Amino acid sequence: MGAADDFQALLPTPNAQPVDEPIGATPPAAAPEVDSAGLPWDSRINASTKTMKADGTWKAKKGVDAAEKLKVEAELRGEAVVAPVVDAFAAKAQQESQSFTTQPGSMFAPAAVQGGVSFASVFTTVSARVNNPADSLTEGTVKAICLNFGINSLVDLNSRPDLIDAVWSELSKY
Repeated sequence: MGAADDFQALLPTPNAQPVDEPIGATPPAAAPEVDSAGLPWDSRINASTKTMKADGTWKAKKGVDAAEKLKVEAELRGEAVVAPVVDAFAAKAQQESQSFTTQPGSMFAPAAVQGGVSFASVFTTVSARVNNPADSLTEGTVKAICLNFGINSLVDLNSRPDLIDAVWSELSKY
């Protein structure tokens, strides 16, 4: 071993790790964990951009129907979801959405007895309005109105036909 080898041993070894970002660069801000409704981003119902609307809720994924959205949101909140029942309910609601009255034997018949407005018509109308960016009715408003009547979501209104007319009246103000 010569003097050159001794000198080489004293030199620090070069850093073999590549530098990922320039010195002084600010890392991008991480997306928030949940939106203003308390829901995490989910690829099944939220836009892939992971951006939020002005009201602080995630932007919706295009082409997701209202029943699927409600089902996923319930799942994200930890509420029990029975998929075949929800899917059958959504199909029936869509079938009956053309009329504010129901046929005898319909799964929505109790609502028609209360005041003539069926749950199906309220559900489909509100869903269409919430999904229309030009409409003033928002998910937050629907949620707040439901909570004021002691129900957690619009879907829960189906089990409370006595509230349908009152909730519909409030929702119609927007």
